[in-house]
Amino acid sequence: MTMRRRAALQAVVWSGYAIVSLGMIANFQALTGSLIFVMLALAVLLWAASEGLRALALRQAWLEGSSSALALRLALLPPLAAVAVQVALHGINTLGLLLGLLVFPAGTPQGLGVLLAYALNTAILLWLWMAVWL
Repeated sequence: MTMRRRAALQAVVWSGYAIVSLGMIANFQALTGSLIFVMLALAVLLWAASEGLRALALRQAWLEGSSSALALRLALLPPLAAVAVQVALHGINTLGLLLGLLVFPAGTPQGLGVLLAYALNTAILLWLWMAVWL
């Protein structure tokens, strides 16, 4: 697959994820510019994480090694990438709040537990997407 086709596919997948997520959120609360920005930022971060994992898998020839090495990499690296995505998103949110650029409703879940729950969700997305291209 050419780089241009892969980029187009990544854009479709992750923007589609953001649109579906925003649609589900809209069923429970009004969409705000802050929510839309965060979902778009998440889509970009997921795109970057999946490209990073793909590049690593190709550079290290994951499929040419032992199945136990592949299993270990698949078990560990997507969750680590997911934590990195969520930490980056947390940083974006914190900076946006401090600068007054983002506003979230009172009662918006926060904290380490929320970050870890979102990281698990993100890891699942990365595992599923890796299953497509691995």
